Amino acid sequence: MAEALIEHVYVEAAMDSDGDGRRDLIRADIVRPRTPAAVKVPAIITATGYNGTPGGKPYVDNANRDVSDLAFMPGWEDNYFVPRGYAYISVDVAGTNWSEGCVDNVGPNDVESVAAVIRWLHREPDSVAYRNLDRELAVDAGWSSGKSAVTGISYDGGIANAVATSTAVPGLQTVVPIAGGSSAYNTRPHGVFVGGGTADFSEWLTEPEPAGVEDPSNPARLREHQAEKRRVCQPQFDRMRADSDPAERSYNAFWDARNYTRKVDTIAANGVSVFIATGQGDMIVRTNEFGEHWAALQQAGVESKLWLHRRAHVDPFDVDRDGWSDTLHRWYDHELLGIDNGITDAPAVRVETQPDVWEDAPTWPVPGSTPVVLGIGAKSGVGTLRIGASGTGTASFAGAQLDDAAPFALTGGAAEPRGGRDRLVYASAPLSADARISGTPSVTVRVRPEAADANISVALVDYGPAEIVDWSRWNGIRALDSTREWGGSRAAEGATYADTAALTATTGSSVITRGTASIAHHESLERYTPVPQGTYVELTWTLFPADHTVAAGHRLGLVLYNNSIQLDPGTVGDYVGTAGSTIDLAGTSLSVPIVGGDTAIAGVLVPQTPTIVGTARVGSPLTATVGAWGPGQVALSYQWAADGVAIAGATKSTWTPSPSARGKTITVTVTGRKVGYTSTTRRSNPTDKTLSGTLTSVAPAISGTAKVGRTLTAAPGAWGPGTVALTYQWKANGTVIAGATASTYRVASRDAGKTLTVTVTGKKTGYATQSRKSGATKAVVK
Repeated sequence: MAEALIEHVYVEAAMDSDGDGRRDLIRADIVRPRTPAAVKVPAIITATGYNGTPGGKPYVDNANRDVSDLAFMPGWEDNYFVPRGYAYISVDVAGTNWSEGCVDNVGPNDVESVAAVIRWLHREPDSVAYRNLDRELAVDAGWSSGKSAVTGISYDGGIANAVATSTAVPGLQTVVPIAGGSSAYNTRPHGVFVGGGTADFSEWLTEPEPAGVEDPSNPARLREHQAEKRRVCQPQFDRMRADSDPAERSYNAFWDARNYTRKVDTIAANGVSVFIATGQGDMIVRTNEFGEHWAALQQAGVESKLWLHRRAHVDPFDVDRDGWSDTLHRWYDHELLGIDNGITDAPAVRVETQPDVWEDAPTWPVPGSTPVVLGIGAKSGVGTLRIGASGTGTASFAGAQLDDAAPFALTGGAAEPRGGRDRLVYASAPLSADARISGTPSVTVRVRPEAADANISVALVDYGPAEIVDWSRWNGIRALDSTREWGGSRAAEGATYADTAALTATTGSSVITRGTASIAHHESLERYTPVPQGTYVELTWTLFPADHTVAAGHRLGLVLYNNSIQLDPGTVGDYVGTAGSTIDLAGTSLSVPIVGGDTAIAGVLVPQTPTIVGTARVGSPLTATVGAWGPGQVALSYQWAADGVAIAGATKSTWTPSPSARGKTITVTVTGRKVGYTSTTRRSNPTDKTLSGTLTSVAPAISGTAKVGRTLTAAPGAWGPGTVALTYQWKANGTVIAGATASTYRVASRDAGKTLTVTVTGKKTGYATQSRKSGATKAVVK
């Protein structure tokens, strides 16, 4: 790094945003390797408006920074990438620091500021840069390969997302937005206190130390310069504030122009790849910024990569130094140098699933994530949260100043859910298995607000003990005692960084994700519709995207409340409380993307193993006794089986073995079902082999006169069950009479003096054969 070249240029942009009759000049500070003329290097660009604020870049001559080079480039990236053959460039967007023009907070002026530098690096014919603001000495980018990347964190990451949609960025190969916005309206989601923040921020960037500030840090010449820019640009800021609709907070043309997710087709047409990194604990640029943008990139077929960690508003370099620097290096080598290093063949997504535990996936949400609709049920204290439709009735909560900007602030870290006057709480039964939420939950509420313009908030909560990343402290980063060098450095700078690990906390509960919406935008974000008193309206909105596993035994909770945050459009920075609401349970539901669908979140039934009462015998009924299933009422169904094969139609609690069951063992399987619970089956032990059935019968009776030549008739009586095949055998003095096998018998002369009987034999499949003998007649007479 000691041999690296530091220089600055002012690139002429294709705009005159301050209306002074000249194209704006944009300041770019460059650190690049000293190379022979024939060796060209690509550039990594970061663009920001912060360099004119106290604590900006270090200059050799800070009092005259407009003509001074940097003493060194702050940050780790130049130390790491310049020795590896890259130039690193820091751009001051229009209207900030010493760049000309007017800043507009990731608007067209910010975008063109960076696009102009990209075109100059690409050596476009109409691009020009000067050494200083006097425009006397033109500077050529002959060292540049023409290929560039744009990266940055927070506001700077939003600029990276935005410039990728420009139609005037030849040579731009990739952008790496870190915790970067993708649509300016989403920074104040769903119509909640959008206000004039874009104008306010632009004003501050233009003049961070206005007249009257005690002990200003910026040099006098810069503060005078900034005061003049503020004067010149103020009409634009006023127009931005008015166009942003601070009173009604609706999505309109102003916000649409700053919606870069809507323009992803241009990113695809530009052939620009996107590598996103963001934190689930980021409450400054929330995950809704990346979620919608990532989904749109996938749909547009843009080559993309994602790192999703569990920290807050931080550079991934501070989360996993080795992993991030290596991955980013390979990404830049592939995108800017054309090196086939396998980076695009590796899994596209890396998710921190637990503190310092990472998992790769081919896409996000991770495969298998399926929306599961959960309903709520009324119950004293804490209601129920379950698969299926919601119950009936209403419930109310009051507006309150609730702290929900920390992982366990809303619940106090309590392991058991608890309701209150200022919130409604619904919780599932303890989960039977781990349930991974991956994607963007949404909620639908039928609500009657107590004020015409009120907010409503929801939080998804994991109730159960766990060690989590505490992103509310130091962004979830813990510095270790050990240190390492990262790349080369200049003597004034140094490149020593402490190793890091996740800053964790043990808690009984934590918020997985949350979301707030303006009820006055229930019809559309584009339409402000205050709600008449006493009126119910239906409102659907998304929570912030999340990737979180609720462990087995934990409970998933839903909290409805109003955090009372509503920007007062008349007073910058002041907040006023908004009213509570009443919800209609039947019109309220939650959709949660869960890997494995509803089976992963269903409750666990308490089953009982059935027993079979009765002897397994054809024709003899058997009864299944099931015991007490729970919790509460459980719907039970039955299936009888013979030798393990289900018997068609045998689906009641009692069953009578048919003849086909003879010789087979019998079992019964009982299945319990309940809304919100996993269906569970239990099977009885088998019976002994099914015995033959027993026929029912009576002794036959003989009618007629026992006299030679007369006919006797056998009456068999009632046999059963059902139809039984009967045969007859007549006997004389107990001796079988040959051929006498009908129900009638004509008495022969040989029978004289003998008594006659008849034996009736019954046969039926599956039953034991049975014979019954009649009483004897009187001795036959001639």
